[in-house]
Amino acid sequence: MQKIRHLGADAVIDLKQSDEQIKDAFEAEAGKGYDVVLDFLWGHPTELLLKTLVPKKAGFATHRTRFVQIGQSAGESITLTAETLRTSGPELMGVGNVSPDVIPVAVQQVWDWIRENRLTIDIEKIPLTNISEAWQRKTEGKRLVIVP
Repeated sequence: MQKIRHLGADAVIDLKQSDEQIKDAFEAEAGKGYDVVLDFLWGHPTELLLKTLVPKKAGFATHRTRFVQIGQSAGESITLTAETLRTSGPELMGVGNVSPDVIPVAVQQVWDWIRENRLTIDIEKIPLTNISEAWQRKTEGKRLVIVP
């Protein structure tokens, strides 16, 4: 989690906690609300986060949250209540809504960060001969790279 904070994250929430602890953490970190959420997870964690955006008092959201859906590592679908859309004001969009004009600039930035050692990925090399074992493994926090 320190690595993520070092990269500039405003908040880091451990999703291995109970649902109540996760919702409490989302609420505690939200302050006056989230400006932008980049969601690589979707699924149940997203459901919990969206529920925390619903105002506790009658009325409507006073803060808009731009919610960019990027991945689905925690599930491909969510249950989205009408109350969430009516009262919390999330602006839901997929990463496909990004202008194609910014892609080359973003890719160049990623390569610059890699060269500057500001962006790293925790990997584990797996020989191709062990592909069946690698296919069955669940990894947390790193990527498996198949090598000849």
